[in-house]
Amino acid sequence: MAKELYICIACDTDPDRITFNRDATPDKLHWRGLLEGIPRGKEHLSAIRDSAGKSPVVTWCLRADHQIREYTGAYDYVLREFGEQVRSLESSGDELGWHPHFWRRDDSTGRWYQELADVDWQVEMLKAAHQAYSTMHPSGTHSVRMGWIYHNNRTMHTLDALGVRVELSASPGLRLMPRNPSVRGQNYFDWSISPDSPYHPSRVDYRRPASDMEESMRIWEIPCHLSRSLLWSVIAGGFLSLKMKSPAPFFQSLRRPAHFINITGKPSIFKPLLSALETKLKNQNRVLFTTYFHADEWLPVKHPFYSLDWTGENLRAIMALCERLNVRVQYIRARDCLTLI
Repeated sequence: MAKELYICIACDTDPDRITFNRDATPDKLHWRGLLEGIPRGKEHLSAIRDSAGKSPVVTWCLRADHQIREYTGAYDYVLREFGEQVRSLESSGDELGWHPHFWRRDDSTGRWYQELADVDWQVEMLKAAHQAYSTMHPSGTHSVRMGWIYHNNRTMHTLDALGVRVELSASPGLRLMPRNPSVRGQNYFDWSISPDSPYHPSRVDYRRPASDMEESMRIWEIPCHLSRSLLWSVIAGGFLSLKMKSPAPFFQSLRRPAHFINITGKPSIFKPLLSALETKLKNQNRVLFTTYFHADEWLPVKHPFYSLDWTGENLRAIMALCERLNVRVQYIRARDCLTLI
């Protein structure tokens, strides 16, 4: 049987970060990544064709959440303000997905933080944002990548009830959570026990498939492709331990090694993911490779870890690997994953 690789690329289409847009200011949202980075990237990568001669397709996960409404007055601001551009992406063969964050403003300081403790608020926000998004995009919200890849059981149940069919947040083996869920920080998540392959989440625990005595949700969880390199896992675990001021991430990196970097990542850091992919391709006839990036990483800014040039270099390395192993390659949208699993 001929071997096949399916490449699913998602983009967290967030407002610009100051590390990629030096003109960004905290008093408003800036969108150069969406307006300039995306067209630049589409043109730059158009020559990297799959086995059918097609250019890369991307699932653009658009922001629609409380923070967007607070800044702009509407959950569906991106679809309203940039509708012509994002719908042209859809017309070209890409997919429009959803990327909700749980940003919430601290009234006492004015600072934004990731809401962890108030799950009722999370659920109601998801419902309201989804309704606004779906009204502006009536063809449906098929795919979601969560802000900071965060979930809990109730948020996953909510997406399932809303009819979302593909969820792209899982990073198996990775976990970054505070001891106190009321902490007002950011970038927290837990996929410590998740499998590497797609699964229907258990209704008891979103991080894993249902056991024999449990019910499953209908939604499919599609994990990101990671490397199990112990060396790179320990490096990342040490960095996270320093960030969290806790040894827990370091010990987690030893218990279940996991290393990940965006498709825009520096090739020397992306290389372990290529090695993991080679192992998969040698052992399986059909492989799904899922990855992501942020829109502002395609802006022409020199950054030590991410760039559009490195996106192309990494994709070409994947193509070279597949050519060497005689593997057929196809770029797919997130919702196309449902035809493979």
